[in-house]
Amino acid sequence: MDAELKAKWVKALRSGKYQQARGQLKDGDRYCCLGVLCDIAGRGEFETRDRLGDSFVYNGDRTQGTLPEQLSVEIELSPIAESTCWKMNDQRFLTFPEIADWIEENL
Repeated sequence: MDAELKAKWVKALRSGKYQQARGQLKDGDRYCCLGVLCDIAGRGEFETRDRLGDSFVYNGDRTQGTLPEQLSVEIELSPIAESTCWKMNDQRFLTFPEIADWIEENL
């Protein structure tokens, strides 16, 4: 992962600007840690769908719970790192600052 994008992601997670969500990238005005990455990466956009909630759209690929595969490849976030972040957010219920600490130390 590019050092500049990593630093921007860590800073965003620690900023207090984002309220934490679970189970999808974005839920109204709340985000999971991967949703924050989507928001700050400057690629693609969130789209609100009626009963389906918010989707992230990147080059025609629409997703709600994981990064679009092409975006993961482009920003060089491995499937293992993505899965670890997802688990910290959705299964272990770590806070954004705790996830930021892991990202800073391991990516």
